[in-house]
Amino acid sequence: MTDSPANYGPDAARLRSLLAAAGVSQRALARALGTHDRSVRRWALGERRISSPTWIAIETVLRSRSRRRAARRA
Repeated sequence: MTDSPANYGPDAARLRSLLAAAGVSQRALARALGTHDRSVRRWALGERRISSPTWIAIETVLRSRSRRRAARRA
């Protein structure tokens, strides 16, 4: 497996799906992670690889946001 953008597509699709499900914008995720909007945009477009530690941080942030969103609906 090479590190070409074509190989990042599944990560990009997964990230976009998680963002949509959590109702979180790319900008909000970037702020929560302490990174640039551009980084999240590149991940979502499949232009950059998402490291394992970053995935853990993304999932933690989105899980937390999803729980808060569900609590507000209840």
